[in-house]
Amino acid sequence: MKQFHVRRRYYLIFAAVLSAVVTSQSFAQQRLFDMQSVATNDGLLSPIINPAAPAFGNAGGIGAVVGYDEHTFSSISEPTAPDATVLLNSSLLSYAFQKTGNDGLHTGTLSAPLFGDMYAGVGVSTPDFSFEDPFTRVGLLYRPVNVLSIGGTTTIPETGDPAYRVGGALRPLFVDRELAQSLTVSADVRYQNDELGLPVARLEMTPQDGLDIAAGYDFENDRFQLQASVSYGSVRSGSSAGFTADRGVGATVFTHFATRDFRSYAPVDARTFAEYAPGPVVVEQPSFVPFRNFRDMDPTQTVSEIIRDVRRLAQNDAVAGVLFRNHNLQASYANFLELQSALSELKATGKKVVFYFEQTNTLNYALAASVADEIYLNPNGSVGLSGLSRTRPYLKGALDEFGIEVANIRSHAYKTRGNTFSETGMSPEEREALGALLEDQYGVLLRMLEDGRGDRLTDSADAVVADGPYLVAERALEAGLVDDLIYEDEIEDRLDELHAGARTAEVSARDRIRYQWSRKPAPQVAVIYATGNIIRGEGQSGQLIGSKTMARAIRRARQAGNIDGIVLRISSGGGSSLASGVIAREVALTTEGENAKPVVVSMADSAASGGYYIAAPADKIVAHPVTVTGSIGVVTLLPNIEGLSEQYDVNWDTVKTTESADLGALYRRLTESEREQLQNSIDAEYERFVDTVAEHRDMSTESVDDVARGRVWSGEDALENGLVDRLGGFATAIDVMKELLETDTDPRLVEVFPAQRPFGFVRVDEWIASQARSQLDPELQNLLEAQRELSRYGEEMILMLAEVEAGNR
Repeated sequence: MKQFHVRRRYYLIFAAVLSAVVTSQSFAQQRLFDMQSVATNDGLLSPIINPAAPAFGNAGGIGAVVGYDEHTFSSISEPTAPDATVLLNSSLLSYAFQKTGNDGLHTGTLSAPLFGDMYAGVGVSTPDFSFEDPFTRVGLLYRPVNVLSIGGTTTIPETGDPAYRVGGALRPLFVDRELAQSLTVSADVRYQNDELGLPVARLEMTPQDGLDIAAGYDFENDRFQLQASVSYGSVRSGSSAGFTADRGVGATVFTHFATRDFRSYAPVDARTFAEYAPGPVVVEQPSFVPFRNFRDMDPTQTVSEIIRDVRRLAQNDAVAGVLFRNHNLQASYANFLELQSALSELKATGKKVVFYFEQTNTLNYALAASVADEIYLNPNGSVGLSGLSRTRPYLKGALDEFGIEVANIRSHAYKTRGNTFSETGMSPEEREALGALLEDQYGVLLRMLEDGRGDRLTDSADAVVADGPYLVAERALEAGLVDDLIYEDEIEDRLDELHAGARTAEVSARDRIRYQWSRKPAPQVAVIYATGNIIRGEGQSGQLIGSKTMARAIRRARQAGNIDGIVLRISSGGGSSLASGVIAREVALTTEGENAKPVVVSMADSAASGGYYIAAPADKIVAHPVTVTGSIGVVTLLPNIEGLSEQYDVNWDTVKTTESADLGALYRRLTESEREQLQNSIDAEYERFVDTVAEHRDMSTESVDDVARGRVWSGEDALENGLVDRLGGFATAIDVMKELLETDTDPRLVEVFPAQRPFGFVRVDEWIASQARSQLDPELQNLLEAQRELSRYGEEMILMLAEVEAGNR
């Protein structure tokens, strides 16, 4: 589903067209190219016509052009094969191979948007890779409004004078934005050898969706051309015929298998249930540069990609519904809610949603229950619906056996990040906070079941969940959790009952061809992702938030003249207090300083401690009901192995100038005076944390302190406590941004993934270290993992770090 799909029958058609390439000669295809306008052609041939045009987005895919003339088939004994061109296009890179007789021409094109509706590109052509007579073509394309397009190219040969071509196009029916696309007039002029040629005029019409007709006349060469094409789905085919006084008639046929869907000539029969299998690991942010063609083996997919896929399926006229066939996602609770929202939007278009499971767990079932028209279960399957739980290991006893101690110095008893190393069990404060958090998350789970299947459940949602898990399929059916027990081969029959004539197929979640030259005027919003623990310096995409990396991204968005606002998407349990302060400062400068712009925070599964600190200066904060947030507090974790050293008679001897010169050393315990000093620092940092929240949230320090003290809250409780402004997901954050920008127009989103590690390469030293750690006792593994995490913060001891995991995943 993540890749461009071409159906098998299309391969056969393309193979037949491609067979014409082996021997070819004619002038017909060159006629086709010369008669195209550099201002209007942004489709299959655009890399050859104007190398800037592929960046517009319509050229992507594969295609072929076959040209022939009246001499091609005139001799039965020695026919002349038609000439041909094959193109492999993307919006960034394109390749074209043109064959005429024994000559071949290879063209590579690089295209990119410059700004707004301005595009640029450069193409290099060489005969048979000889590079003896190459030429370069540079192109520009500018579409400032929907009814005007201006293009230009400069062709620079190895020897001789450059050739220039400039074209302009107008859509005269500009009174209506949609109607304007049905009629286009254009004219191109050429300039070479100090001579200005006569124009090439062209008229393009779309009398109905999927049918395009064009006529052109070259005044310089007395040449006339007619062209027609038909589109269906993602395929466009057509033909053109050219007439000249000296060379007679020439024609071409062409086919384009596009990466986007055209408006179809014939109505598309909406009876396909798209089998959709995203992920299965759903993340906020990719951990490497998303070159999609190299990610076939990558099990991760970002939640924003999945939402875009679902919206594309909602727009696909051929799709009657979506089928999830035995597909369980691995996602945070918050991202399950994001997917619920997207699938609800799809259902609002009239499409159906169906789930089939062999087995599933609590959150995957809750997603299905909240949106599915039908849920089917294998007769031998199970529904692992059993509520939410939270379990944490407490290693103090085991670490004591090893002679290892972890000093857990914190601002308040609710700041429980280090309890797993310093305690033998769950403290009353920790149990209270986690219990309240899970209760709120459980309430959301029950609402998902009640809202989606309340009329089919045989008892209340609470009672049904309490009676789980449903390890016998018949019990799930009796409880109303599923609609029927069927085998996988019976799915199509059930879909036919749900929607007459239904069939299943892998349908690509594609964008549509862009028919409008410019987008409606809309604000542009940068979406900046902050995922992982917060550290100083450079971050690592999807894993660590670096203060330099994140501050730079926010600063650039603030200073960019074309950015009107920022949505900061946070999934973080915090980390370095210093780094959190650097990032929070950039957020505050954006909302209040020079070039001030609105900032809306969208909290994902967690935005706690330092994660909440960087959110506090935003204009508005949006959280899911299940988001783990708050944890306004400070902690220091300092492990030592003094006891272990004593067990094995290891003596550490140190020369130092002051008692605390080696403060925090692994080989010794803290002194009482050092503990007191650290506690004082923690208390001061906590006061700064509270003051910062009070200032930006317009609260008193007393009211912030009442809900702070290191305690985590659910999004629902955070709303009641004034820590967030609204409940909802990413779509809600966009609605809030529209309110701040005072617009009803959906903004254009520019996603920013700071600090991407190219191609997902893994450092060899990190891999070796992880293999070595895996051979140790579990207790030592946990301690080393904690030490590894703490080492990310360097010598910084005062941390804004929270324990954020809660509930089943």
